[in-house]
Amino acid sequence: MKALAWRAMLIVAVTLMLLGIAWLRERARATAALHASDTALASGDFNAATEAAREAAMSRTFGAAAPRMGFERLDSFARSAASRGDLVQMKAALIAMRAAADATDDDAWRTSANEALARCAALIAATPAARAVEGCNGEGDASCLRAMNLELGAPTHPPRSAHAWLIAAALALAAAAIVATRKREAAT
Repeated sequence: MKALAWRAMLIVAVTLMLLGIAWLRERARATAALHASDTALASGDFNAATEAAREAAMSRTFGAAAPRMGFERLDSFARSAASRGDLVQMKAALIAMRAAADATDDDAWRTSANEALARCAALIAATPAARAVEGCNGEGDASCLRAMNLELGAPTHPPRSAHAWLIAAALALAAAAIVATRKREAAT
């Protein structure tokens, strides 16, 4: 029985170590994405800065600041573009915000992104040139949202489930090891 306890503790320790490594890897990826966003923004590449900030925001890193900072950066990009009257960049940042909210399954972020997208649609609907580019038919904000292929209720990006699969695999491994150890103990 003592051997079973040691094996079970070893399995739990290895499982926790693997989860810790996955967390550190995801945290490093999110932090690197924030730095890439800074670099792209400094060089004037708004699209690359938006994409990198979206990657940081989409990170599933419990307790890390990078996802929140990435989402706030996207919001800042959208507000800055709106103040300049650049509806294309505003729309790009808002769609990235919505994708991050959907990927992380964060209701508060989704609400914030939906409200901002509705404001963007209202701006587009009020601007004849933008309405023509977006393909709005003049029926107001809802037609602009449809033209932008956005429905505010449904997710635009499937949630990431890499961590769920990792946890499930670790638990399955632990359960299999415990069952095998018990069978071996029972046979002796």
